[in-house]
Amino acid sequence: MNLFFGYHTMNSASQPQTRLSMNTRNATPAGRRPWLARPAPVLAVLLPALAGGFTATPSVRAADPNPPEFMTYQGFLVDANGQPLAPNNPANYPVIFRIYDQATGGTKLWSEQQIVTIDKGNFSVLLGEGTAVSGEPRPPLSTVFGGSGLAANASDRYLGVTVTINSTPTEILPRLRLLPAPYAYLARHANALVDGNGQPLVAAGTGNNLVVAGNVTANAFVGNGASLTGLDAAQVTSGVLADARLSANVARRDVTNTFVTDNQINGHLRVGELVDTAPKNPGYGKALILSGAPDVSGTFNNDNSDPLWLARYNVADNRTELRINVGDDPGEDALVIGTTSDAGADFNQTGKWTPRVTIDSAGNVKANSFTTTSSRRYKENITPLKDDFAMLLKAQAMTYTRPENPDRWEIGYIAEDFHDLGLTRLVDYDREGRPDGIKYEKICIYLNENAKQQARELAELKARYQAQAEVVSAQQRELDELKNRLSSLEELLRQVAAAAGGLPSGAAVAAAAAPLSGEAAR
Repeated sequence: MNLFFGYHTMNSASQPQTRLSMNTRNATPAGRRPWLARPAPVLAVLLPALAGGFTATPSVRAADPNPPEFMTYQGFLVDANGQPLAPNNPANYPVIFRIYDQATGGTKLWSEQQIVTIDKGNFSVLLGEGTAVSGEPRPPLSTVFGGSGLAANASDRYLGVTVTINSTPTEILPRLRLLPAPYAYLARHANALVDGNGQPLVAAGTGNNLVVAGNVTANAFVGNGASLTGLDAAQVTSGVLADARLSANVARRDVTNTFVTDNQINGHLRVGELVDTAPKNPGYGKALILSGAPDVSGTFNNDNSDPLWLARYNVADNRTELRINVGDDPGEDALVIGTTSDAGADFNQTGKWTPRVTIDSAGNVKANSFTTTSSRRYKENITPLKDDFAMLLKAQAMTYTRPENPDRWEIGYIAEDFHDLGLTRLVDYDREGRPDGIKYEKICIYLNENAKQQARELAELKARYQAQAEVVSAQQRELDELKNRLSSLEELLRQVAAAAGGLPSGAAVAAAAAPLSGEAAR
């Protein structure tokens, strides 16, 4: 199929139109020379809409300081016989416009599709007014001629045009090279100087002011900077300030500093020189000692001789000690935290070295008592605990030793056994979700619930026993009544026998039994 494509600009509208024969399957016909396409000048003639077709008027939008993202383009199409398309009446044709970075092949940088109205071969479009082609890029037109990654080959941009006639899309070859308008080489005004990504570097200021969005780098800046505004110490990010430029209120590392107000340190505080007395045996300063407090006589005890000291140091490879002491007068000082032997750590709030709370080397905690806060003031979402408390009765107590102390036998339960019994509320799990410990202090809750259940069962048994006792009592009363009646019958028989002078006759016995039968019937 042969299509002939021509174009014209506004300045050449009155001249004979140039036509270019383009064979979509073969090479350019002999005698015809390829023509490089040029975008029309910015002031384009606005063609009216014909037969419901395309109009070159862009959609209405709010005005802004930027040029529109459109490009006018006009052309002239003839068929293989040299006859213009739509010779009699305007006709609509689907057209796809594509911009490449090479005359053939190359990268497809931009594309869009439009329904173009062709009248006697002529058409005029606004590139940027169409719709995207599925799966093909359609960035803003201004970015196609520069921007990130495109500036290196911005000189080569080619327009490809594909026209669909009778449901057959046909690309017009060769592609048309896009060239700038002559005066685009010399722009008198610009709204902004932009970088390769189109972001402003130098924006338009007011009056004689220059507004720079990014950093300014130069070999030298001339002037004393007296008119600079917004420049303070926060903008000084490198270099060294002389001591003479520092305020007397700024603490320095190479002189003695005295702090007269409260100071807060949110990070780590290290006091003392770094000590390295032996290979692989580093440590921080020996101690942090606070003493010689201000005179507080009349308010507190005036004894300021007690030190507050914290020490952390290495005594051997992989062996460190931490000692904390507040006060050194046994029986008087408020708090003593330390160790009296290698057995463990002691905590005492009375100052006497009789330990109140002791943690030995095996991890056992010893104290007179433990109290857990349990007021409603500290709790929310209070609901009755429901669980199979009887499962606790199936747990098997064990004896065992620990790897670090194989000679010391202990008694207790196994965390995995509690987990398998479903007593998960009594199990403490590690980070990997494995049973790790048992909350022994919570076992009493389950024991209490079991005791209450047994109390309920015992009360039920007592009620059943009471009911059965009442039944037995009623039966006993009936038995006693029958015994009494039997005794009365025997006595009556003896009386009848005595009156008859011997054994009673059948008639006498019947007569004697008649009153008894009537009484029994009652």
